[in-house]
Amino acid sequence: EEYLSHCIWLEGRRGLVNSTCRGCLDGNRVACIRCETCFGGHLLCEECTVEQHSRAPFHIIKRWNGHFFVSETLTKIGLRVQLGHVGGGRCPIPHPGHKNFVIIDVTGIHRVALDFCDCQSLPHRVQMIQSELWPSTPLEPQTGATFAVLKLFHRL
Repeated sequence: EEYLSHCIWLEGRRGLVNSTCRGCLDGNRVACIRCETCFGGHLLCEECTVEQHSRAPFHIIKRWNGHFFVSETLTKIGLRVQLGHVGGGRCPIPHPGHKNFVIIDVTGIHRVALDFCDCQSLPHRVQMIQSELWPSTPLEPQTGATFAVLKLFHRL
């Protein structure tokens, strides 16, 4: 019974009713997003969630709808994945990938807003490989798999 009550507590807001985001500097935005993949399951606002997931774009997030958590995507709340810039910097000349770009990861199948770099002369497939994404095709890829899911498949 003790374990069950704590598991039910984990499914809710964990005692944080109408809380503000602890990640914001101004602290006035509502914390309504929880990452199911990050350790601890802390609640953040949309902006802080996007900022914290720029290097973890394939995490699973959920939004509090006032009664319970519902599935949400990082793409819908504004995350764009930038390729071609080491260290995660934004490209001054981004080239948007296919509007329904799909990435297969160990966490699932994700539709992502992906930008290639156009300030370098690297082909898109090379930018993907350098970001540890395996392109499904060498010409104008629209789908890819993370190296993590390929390694998992190999181990299995």
